[in-house]
Amino acid sequence: MCRTVQVRARAALLAAALLLLASAASADGDAPWQQLAKKYQLGTWTAAFNAEQGIVPDGLQKAAGGFSRPKHLIWPVKGGRFGRGFGSGKGGRHKALDIVAPTGTAIKSAFFGVVLFAGERKGYGKTIVILHTGKWVTLYAHCSKLKVKPGMKVKTGQKIALVGSTGISRGPHLHWELRIKGQQADPAPYVHPSIPHPPHVGPLPWVGYTVKKGDTPTKIAKKKKVDAATILKINFLKSGSKLQAGWKIALPIKVKGKKKSSKNIYVVQNGDTLGSIAVLYDVKISALKSLNGIDDADKIFPGQKINLPAGSYDGHAITKKKIANKAGYLWHEVQVGESLFSIAKKYNTSITVIANLNGIKDKDKLKEGQKLKVPKPPKKKKKKKKKKKGGAT
Repeated sequence: MCRTVQVRARAALLAAALLLLASAASADGDAPWQQLAKKYQLGTWTAAFNAEQGIVPDGLQKAAGGFSRPKHLIWPVKGGRFGRGFGSGKGGRHKALDIVAPTGTAIKSAFFGVVLFAGERKGYGKTIVILHTGKWVTLYAHCSKLKVKPGMKVKTGQKIALVGSTGISRGPHLHWELRIKGQQADPAPYVHPSIPHPPHVGPLPWVGYTVKKGDTPTKIAKKKKVDAATILKINFLKSGSKLQAGWKIALPIKVKGKKKSSKNIYVVQNGDTLGSIAVLYDVKISALKSLNGIDDADKIFPGQKINLPAGSYDGHAITKKKIANKAGYLWHEVQVGESLFSIAKKYNTSITVIANLNGIKDKDKLKEGQKLKVPKPPKKKKKKKKKKKGGAT
């Protein structure tokens, strides 16, 4: 009997000890990711902002995987369409990539790391910020649902959120940002596998390059005929930095200006969109799509040959000076019931031309009394009257 009492007493003491340990663990955060979040105040916008500026405690950087930079990033939305480029928008202020996909499409982490922030951010809607190795930070905005919490460690390709249209957004898409050691960077060159034929919807002054064994900035510069110092600068590397085989780095593009195109054929250049080509030749985007069998207007690429409608200013593009010149356009005041389509028809031009001349983003929104620039129609050449042969004698 006495022995039974002793066994029960020991069991009671053991249960009490386990309860105390459980409560102590609960007080410390229940799980390692919660402890990490508490230690570095993750989940606050301050922690995310500091990391975006390149200010990261060593302990947090170690938890994210260390100090060497990622080899490359993965495309975060499988099947997502490249919608808007880095450096696009007014004054090149859009320092991100927009990836268009249906609401609910999975968003994956571009590389492994630690979640710094997962919550609402003004203008960005539901947002996630992740710290990766080497002080690389990625941001994912306008999500419909978040799948991770601050302090959690994520793997490359792990589902972290779903595509949405929260915050200031004009439709479901992912707003994806990259910062390298506190500097904003275009994620596109660092993506592997490379994005197939991204549309040039913003200035893209660089392309991706996979480092080979034995490569140095000087060797790459010589091989690609670019400047070695620029390679270091745009990849946020110091002089003497060693490159590792397999790294994806950015290389500058040499842009020499527009190539002259033969009559009724235009060669796509860096920075072109189907819309900008339509403006240059004063034709409709729909005409270019139909003539070239293009389903998606965003998917054109440098070097591609675009067939132009016959007689498109005899194959000569309108220069920007001519469009900007006051003598090159007229003013039209919008009347009740008018649409961009009816105005374009009236002036024998296209909707895209008027939209680009006036910086119109939403082509359905016109106001009565609004003044629009419209291009002057080309002057018709007067036909010379042929002299009748023979005559009165």
